[in-house]
Amino acid sequence: MSKRLTEPESRKLLARLKRQQRQLVEAVASTEAARKSPAFALNQSELATVLGVSRQLISHHAKRPGSPQRALDGRCNVQAWREYLAAFGRKQISADAGERVEKDDTKQLAVFFTVSDALPRAVRRAVAISEIDIAPEKIDRLVFCTWLELAGEFDSYQTLTGHDSWLEEEGIEYPREIVAVAGRITESEQ
Repeated sequence: MSKRLTEPESRKLLARLKRQQRQLVEAVASTEAARKSPAFALNQSELATVLGVSRQLISHHAKRPGSPQRALDGRCNVQAWREYLAAFGRKQISADAGERVEKDDTKQLAVFFTVSDALPRAVRRAVAISEIDIAPEKIDRLVFCTWLELAGEFDSYQTLTGHDSWLEEEGIEYPREIVAVAGRITESEQ
């Protein structure tokens, strides 16, 4: 007959296990907990408790497009929220999640660099279409100041979504076109 371990006994047992054994036990326990968790939560507070996150995190994500919507009876689908938060929630501590977050950081930064490289052309086209008479060096200043604001907004978004700030990293590289614009600005000032 199997005996159910008390919490102190299970902690002692986990302390004696090797790291891989402990991870295996924790993985099994988490899947068992997921199977035992309810399919629906009555409200966002209950959903947060079931998922082990804060009510504020659920509330923040509930307002975002693409987040799981309430059922017709007002309940929240626990599995849909679990999957949504795994994809769009804050960074998780597990090793595989760390790799995913790092890939997300790289992908988002690559998209930002692509948009940044297109910014000078877009601003020049907008100036030409609007028939505003601006000197080329002022267009460069406009491009650079716009990029600085966009970079700040992008960095704020990164940190808000749980990613590392790319502006605070050492030895960061800047988009090629923005470096060229900055070079022209410094040349025109000399």
